[in-house]
Amino acid sequence: MFQNDIVWTRSAQGVYLATLTGAFTLNKTVVYPLTEPILAYYALGGHPYVYGVVISGIIGTDSIQITTQGYTNTNEDELLNTRIEICVYP
Repeated sequence: MFQNDIVWTRSAQGVYLATLTGAFTLNKTVVYPLTEPILAYYALGGHPYVYGVVISGIIGTDSIQITTQGYTNTNEDELLNTRIEICVYP
C-alpha cells in the first residue's frame, strides 16, 4: 500500500502512465495485470480469439508506463477496466 494515491494519465490510445514521486524502486518494482488470464475472450465473426496483452515498463522512480494491446498488436483501450497490482519489494 502506498502512502499517497497513484495518479493515472492516458498519454495515447492504450498507453497509461502511473505517477507517484519516489514510489517505484528500480529493479524492485513489478507490475501484475490481474485479468482472466490477462486475456479476454470475445467473439469475432463467430470465432473466439485471444484479446489483450498488458506491457509495463518502469520509466524511473516516479513513473510506470502501462501499454495495452489488442490481438493485432496495436495499442487499444479495450482493457480499461483491467485491475493492476504494483509490488515494490524491499
